[in-house]
Amino acid sequence: MIPFVHVYGKASILEKDELIEEITIMLEKYEENHENPVVWYKLSPNLLESELKGIVGFKIKVGEIQAAYKLSQNRNETGYSNIIDKLQNEGNPNSKQMAEQMEKRLKKHI
Repeated sequence: MIPFVHVYGKASILEKDELIEEITIMLEKYEENHENPVVWYKLSPNLLESELKGIVGFKIKVGEIQAAYKLSQNRNETGYSNIIDKLQNEGNPNSKQMAEQMEKRLKKHI
């Protein structure tokens, strides 16, 4: 399923210290499985200062969420089957589960 989400709320800009903290957390989370992970404390201070100038961090206090889920219904049967095959071969349990759901949908519509 491909989620389409609209989030409504009040946004606020992160201060520099908050931004650094959030980037550090994200890098640790998303880089941990890489052979050569990028982590904040290993980057040069000059690079960090330079990069921070181009980043605007924000947070949103969510007041309302509207969501819809799609399973690539707009694809023809060949394209849809290709998506299923790719999901099954990703080696990710979530992708495999999604492929199974898409396959069920395909069988209902054939």
